[in-house]
This record gives sequence, C-alpha cells and structure tokens, in this order.
Amino acid sequence: MNVLTLIYFKFADVFPIGISFYTFQALSYLVDVYRRDTPVQKNFGGLLLYISLFPQLIAGPIIKYKDLDEQLGSRSHHTE
Repeated sequence: MNVLTLIYFKFADVFPIGISFYTFQALSYLVDVYRRDTPVQKNFGGLLLYISLFPQLIAGPIIKYKDLDEQLGSRSHHTE
C-alpha cells in the first residue's frame, strides 16, 4: 500500500514534499515487524511519531524502528 501511494503521486504529477521519506519510514517499520525484530506498536500515535521524525528524515538515512522503539516509549516531558 505504501509503495502504491508513492507510485500514484509520482505518476499523477502531484508529488507532495517528503512523501518518499514518509513511505520509506513506514516500510522500515513494516520490515522490522515482519522480521520479528520488534513487536507491533500498539499506540498509533507512537507509530506516527516515528514516521514523522522530521530532523531525522532531513539529516540522514532511514533509521530502523527497532533502534528507536525504546526511546519513543520512554520519553518524558518537562516544563522548565
């Protein structure tokens, strides 16, 4: 489904900015779950957070979900 979305936007001449980054981030998650490298994310917001990590998308290669799973689950917020 992810790849079909990418192909659709490519051939429709409406190519949203960053669509390939989002697609490959989602694919990396699916591959990690398929290979059983990481459990399925039960929190949809956590999955969306992983897919939309803009600083990581701009700065470098696609990072595997299993490398960020623990960090995303244990993050804390401070109002200092």
